[in-house]
Parts: sequence; structure tokens; C-alpha cells
Amino acid sequence: MAKERNSKKYVARTASSEMKDEFIIIERVFSQDEKNMTIGLANMKAIVPDIEANKDKMARAVEIFKSKGVNVAIFPEFTFSGYFW
Repeated sequence: MAKERNSKKYVARTASSEMKDEFIIIERVFSQDEKNMTIGLANMKAIVPDIEANKDKMARAVEIFKSKGVNVAIFPEFTFSGYFW
């Protein structure tokens, strides 16, 4: 496995962070092969209990993911309704 990480196939780099809308975008690249899975993590604070605002925020995050080529998006639980339980 150590050999694999030192080969040219395995690339680990962190690009500089940027702001897009109200989101901080941090990218890490582990492969140059576009066929590999790409994951978008949306660490966002939900507004309690404003479901429409949360839905809008999620839609903006999805648009950012789409522009970056993400094919799996992960959001916190209760993102729609907020954490009012």
C-alpha cells in the first residue's frame, strides 16, 4: 500500500480554499482519474424551522457541487427542518 501511495497514480493535494456564495470551498484531490467517485460534504447550519430557507441553501450547495463535478452529496441530518428536536 505504501508503494501505491508513492506512485504517480496516487495524488494527494489540497487546493487553496475559496468563498462561493456563503460557502467556503476546500478541495482535496486524490486522483486525476475523472471516473473515480467525487464526494461533496455540505457542513451547513440549518435555520430552525425555516424549511424553505434550508431548501434554498441546499440547492445552492448542490449547484456548487455540480459545477465541481461532484457525484455524491452529503448533508447533515435534519437539514430541511433544522435541529429543534
